[in-house]
Amino acid sequence: MNVGQQVPKDPWLGRFRPAMWLRECLQYHDRGTCKTNSGQGTSSMPKRLMFLGNSNDDSFQNQLKLADTFDSKYIPYVALSYCWGASKHIITKSANYDQHLHNISWSAIPATYRDAINFTRALGYRYLWIDALCIIQDDKQDWSHEAAHMADIYSDAILVISAANATHVGFGLLRERPGWRQFKNRLKKGHDDPTHLLIQEPVVHSNVLGDPALEGLYLYFAEPGRFKSGSLPRDGCTSQQAVTSRQRYDLSSLDRMSDKERANLWDGLALSYQNRLITKDQDRLSALSGLAHRFQSDGLGHYLAGLWSKFAISMMLWEVKQGRPATEYVAPSWSWATVQGRLKRNDSIEPNSRFRAKLLDSGCTRATDDPYGAIISGSGFVKLSSPCADATIVRNVRSGHPAILLPPAIQAFLQSDNEVEASQIGATVKCLFPRGLETGPSGRYVEALVLTLSKNMEHYQRIGIAHINKHSLRDHQERGHDLRLISQTITIV
Repeated sequence: MNVGQQVPKDPWLGRFRPAMWLRECLQYHDRGTCKTNSGQGTSSMPKRLMFLGNSNDDSFQNQLKLADTFDSKYIPYVALSYCWGASKHIITKSANYDQHLHNISWSAIPATYRDAINFTRALGYRYLWIDALCIIQDDKQDWSHEAAHMADIYSDAILVISAANATHVGFGLLRERPGWRQFKNRLKKGHDDPTHLLIQEPVVHSNVLGDPALEGLYLYFAEPGRFKSGSLPRDGCTSQQAVTSRQRYDLSSLDRMSDKERANLWDGLALSYQNRLITKDQDRLSALSGLAHRFQSDGLGHYLAGLWSKFAISMMLWEVKQGRPATEYVAPSWSWATVQGRLKRNDSIEPNSRFRAKLLDSGCTRATDDPYGAIISGSGFVKLSSPCADATIVRNVRSGHPAILLPPAIQAFLQSDNEVEASQIGATVKCLFPRGLETGPSGRYVEALVLTLSKNMEHYQRIGIAHINKHSLRDHQERGHDLRLISQTITIV
């Protein structure tokens, strides 16, 4: 049961209710269903945890340090999920690693970390995982190893604290609230609409992680109107927004799903994840690596920078509703990972066999030992044989919105990946029609990948999706304006 709870005006008093929830969960609930980690091995333990000191007074602040030796025992720990933000803050690097093993200065710790430390200690735990401190940030091998196990790190924590309202590390978890409000099921806005701290107990028995033994308890700190129940494992630099619906993304029956169901579930997670704010674009694939490990199966094929090869054609048909391009190379142009923002699609994911286009070859060169992590810049490609047509970028006479003009006189709506510049109007593009002139399962549109020549003038890059309304296409055909497609072999990078 998901139960939103009002907390006292003094935000620090809010620690008592989650402490009670956690204690009851660990003591009374069925341990085959509700995770306790008791007696668990260390295979998925983080390399390091932050030790929070033993003393019960403020002198613990002088005892903070990293711990990296656990004597082959599972150490119960709490994990923090939060947004880094743009401001500089303390991180562990090769140069200060030895110092952090000895001591981490309390005065250097930002507000979100401090609140998480105090809250963890109030719950009775002495170990906390914070990615910025527990991963050596300038050691690529250490970072990629821990990123690949991010899903396990979060799911094996005794509790995950999500700073859902904090836009940066200096924001903190706890804020003073000017008043009280009562609510049932949903919050009702008051006249002065004050900001509140909300604590919610998520559905710990509706497993989002695929294995009941891996299910953890999540605790959220958020403001009204921005909270949704449930969470997914993610890196510490992710969203300040509310997390994804647990009911929608329940992975408890992952192994019993068909390949198509698994592919659609993955796609929903991926597109939702791409709307999360991550401080470094380069971290996008690495941060999702742990989940990709769990999804992998022969039925999905091999992993292609966020897509799965046996469903890759369908997975390429995402659209940008609102977003921005990555600031550096993250993935090839056909991967959703190239754009941060709100993405959507018109039809569900289908296997490649349902398309007229054929995937002839594909590949990505991984940048680390993690097969699901970051890839080397420029290494991703797909080679397709598909019906195609040349076209021109124009502006719609009525709306002024960029459009695609296909011969002889058929205009298609252009949903571009990035803003179309004035210099692009009149440019020739290649339109690749994966289904030919057939609509997708929704029956709404004929879709085409809109491509432009890459810098090497040999391969192509995706710049958007073109839609032809099925009724408009039929009207053109009735007037004898047939759109003629030619089968071509094209490599997209």
